Amino acid sequence: MKPLELYDEKVSTNILSTIFSDGMVVRADDLDNAMTYPASLVLTLVRAYFGCGIVCGLEVKAIENPSGKLGYCLRIEPGVGIDCEGYPLQLCKPLQVDLTPDPCACEKAPRCLYLAMRRDTVDEAPTKEAEGGDDGKPRFKYRRRRQLVHVKVFRPKQLPEQLCARETASPEGDAVDPCDCLKTCAPCNCCGPSWLLLARIELGDCGVTSVDPALRRYVKPIECRCRPAPRPRGPKGEEEPRPTEPEQGQARKGESEKPEEAEPATALADDEPTGEADGGAAAKARRAKRRAGPPTNG
Repeated sequence: MKPLELYDEKVSTNILSTIFSDGMVVRADDLDNAMTYPASLVLTLVRAYFGCGIVCGLEVKAIENPSGKLGYCLRIEPGVGIDCEGYPLQLCKPLQVDLTPDPCACEKAPRCLYLAMRRDTVDEAPTKEAEGGDDGKPRFKYRRRRQLVHVKVFRPKQLPEQLCARETASPEGDAVDPCDCLKTCAPCNCCGPSWLLLARIELGDCGVTSVDPALRRYVKPIECRCRPAPRPRGPKGEEEPRPTEPEQGQARKGESEKPEEAEPATALADDEPTGEADGGAAAKARRAKRRAGPPTNG
C-alpha cells in the first residue's frame, strides 16, 4: 500500500541574496543585491508590524497673514512617516506650502484639496564616463543616491491609487480590539511608491478655511492603541450605553438614596452639666453611676 502523503510545498518570497565565490566576476547588480538583502529583511518586518502611516509630527497648520487672518499658506511640521514599502519619510525642518491661486489661470481654483507626501530619490556625485555620444554631450555615471521627500497637492478626483490613508473618518463605533488590530496585516500592498496623506484642505475666497486631519493614518501600534475601545454588547447584539456620572445630589446606580444614619449619641439630662463647668471627669463619673442603678442592700 502507498503511504499517506501530507501536504508539502515550498513557496517563493521576494527576498533574494547574492552568492559570492572565488574568482567570480562581480557586477554592479551583484553588489546592489548584496547591499539591499539586509534592508529587505528589515523592510519586511517594518511593513508587518508598523504598516504605513505617520510615526510622529507632520502636523499641518494654516499660517496667519500680517493682518491676523488665515491666508493661503500652510506649514508642515517636522516628523517621520512610513510608506507602504516600509521606507521612512523624514521631514527634518518645517516646510511652507503656498496654495495661492494663480490670478491668470483660466480654471477656477478648487475648494477642496488633499496634501500628501512620498519617498523619492535623486542621483548625485556624477563621474564622466565618455567624451560624448551621438549628440556630442558627455555621459555621466552617478555614485550616490540621496533620499528625498516629495510633497504634492491633489484634487479629490486625482488622488493616487497607492495612498496610505484612512478610508473614512473612524467613528467610535468602528473601534476594534487592540490585540486583534495588532495581529492584522497592514492593508496596503507594495506595488511601487506610495503616498502618505497629511490633511484635507478647504479653501475659501480669502484663504484656507479648515485643515482636516481626520483621514491621516498613523502606524499600526498607534492606530490600534489610540482608537476608542469597543463598547460591550448586550444579549441582543445592541451596544450597551456608556455609564454616565450622576448629577450633584443624585445617587449612583446601585447605591441607596437613603442617607446613612449616624449612631445615636448618649443624650445628657437637662440638669446634667457638660463638663465645661465642673470638669469632664466628674461628668463621666455621674453618667457611670446612673447606668449602674441604685445600690442594693447586702
